[in-house]
Amino acid sequence: MVKVKIVNKNNTVKVKIKLEGSSCIYYKGEKRNIRMNMDEDRKEYTYIVPYHYFYRFLDANGISEKDIEVDKESIDTFYGYDQWGNFDFFVKPTKAKVANWWNYDCPMLSRYEVNKDESVTILGMKIVCFSSILCEASWNYTSIGEDITEEEVALFVGDRTHTHIYNEMKKALEARELKVDDIEQMKKDIAAYDEKVQRVIDENKEIILEKIEPYKEQNFGLDCGWVNLYTENEEYREKRKLLKNTKGEYCLEYMSVKLPYRCQSTTVQRMQFDAIKDILKKEIGDTIYASTQLD
Repeated sequence: MVKVKIVNKNNTVKVKIKLEGSSCIYYKGEKRNIRMNMDEDRKEYTYIVPYHYFYRFLDANGISEKDIEVDKESIDTFYGYDQWGNFDFFVKPTKAKVANWWNYDCPMLSRYEVNKDESVTILGMKIVCFSSILCEASWNYTSIGEDITEEEVALFVGDRTHTHIYNEMKKALEARELKVDDIEQMKKDIAAYDEKVQRVIDENKEIILEKIEPYKEQNFGLDCGWVNLYTENEEYREKRKLLKNTKGEYCLEYMSVKLPYRCQSTTVQRMQFDAIKDILKKEIGDTIYASTQLD
């Protein structure tokens, strides 16, 4: 067994490691990540490595995660992100740490629980740290962890309450207060709205097909993908956001509707939407817009 101790060093996460026998092995160019332990516990733990390098260190030295014993005096939890080399692992979400996360356009943020009681995963594997995603954001979709706390929302948002990410985090907290009847009613309301939009599309199918007829068989280059339809109806949007953040439910932010002509070309799909958007505005009274997702 190889014993490790995960510690807080000036609000960065370090791992102290004890290796028996010969000196440690490292990959070319990575020696700078390894330090001799000069703390009071240096007889018990020989080396210190930053958490982001920990698993590379294990790999270089042929150590399996299942053969690691975690010191009970390790820290309990910490946070971190690692995206394309932009990484940071820290214990306290200070203003500086949070600002860096925002400056990197909010890469996937996780909370880590140090496995000090030798628990195993659902597959029976023993790991050093369990992790849960708190926030995963992209240009067209944001997912918030089901167990994010009010305190964590306050710490990671700060004064950025005008942002889309804050709104999603707030919806995740609100979703926990929903009753079963509320959830079922929202699902019915969403389905009814989608059916209303789909009915208008179906009733004007011939208009749409006539508009795209000259372009059906044309090659528009690398435009494979799909076009998603959204509405600016705020009540509908809020219900979808709440349902999306409700545990056990699956709900996307775009409408569940289909255009009459099924194809892979986003150009032709967009033409179909352009042919119907004014009619939709007249028929349902809401502005409908679309986004393109290339495959």
